Amino acid sequence: MLTKSLVSNLNSFARSLTNAIVREALRPVGLNLAEYQILFILNSGAKTTDEIKRALHMDKAILSRNLMKLKDMKAVLISYDEFPNRSMILPTVTGSRMLKRVDKQVKKLENEWFGKNQVDMQIAFNSDYVVKCTGFSLSKK
Repeated sequence: MLTKSLVSNLNSFARSLTNAIVREALRPVGLNLAEYQILFILNSGAKTTDEIKRALHMDKAILSRNLMKLKDMKAVLISYDEFPNRSMILPTVTGSRMLKRVDKQVKKLENEWFGKNQVDMQIAFNSDYVVKCTGFSLSKK
């Protein structure tokens, strides 16, 4: 039987592994993790700064700094509003291309790190906890 701490450790491991792959994939594209997360949120369309802050649980100063970097990279357009925190942020074609490059790089890294025979592993504990790990290879001894 799985314990809560084992499930928590597996969840932490899966998150760390995912972050490591994504960070490695971001390097050639020139994005940091916060910038990538912002672009990912914007992928479904324009958002206000408040919507982005809430979705990412991101501090206003960190969001502003990363939005300015994305604007300088021409990955987003910012439509300023007269009311604070209501500016609309729009993804650009460049921003969408960056996301596609990261996605392609993530898939490449997963194949390099884990091989082509990847499986998804899902572990349930008392129907309250579910840990899902992607990218592990299984092979016979």
